[in-house]
Amino acid sequence: MTALPGSTSWETVLDRLEADVARASACLAAGSVPDLEAWAAPTPPGPVPDDLRPRALALVDRQEQVTRAMGETLRQTRDHVRSTALEQALARHVRAATSPSAAPLYLDIVT
Repeated sequence: MTALPGSTSWETVLDRLEADVARASACLAAGSVPDLEAWAAPTPPGPVPDDLRPRALALVDRQEQVTRAMGETLRQTRDHVRSTALEQALARHVRAATSPSAAPLYLDIVT
């Protein structure tokens, strides 16, 4: 089968985007966060050729799945940070309330 005009460059763009999605998915699976600042969207070479449309649509679905997973990971991380901050504040209060004081804790009163 002969590639339609524009398919080759679109295949390159789709290859790159699929690799980017796979890397992001692998990062999330490993418990790390993909480096989004280093990512730059490719410049599309025009409309997607009809023969590549199913591949492009499947890629969009995978991108949306990874985006949702990133959002969930971000939410979990934020909740963990908030929980940790609350636990640290509680621990400080407990230490302050239960640590020995430099001042006497009782008074000896003679009446």
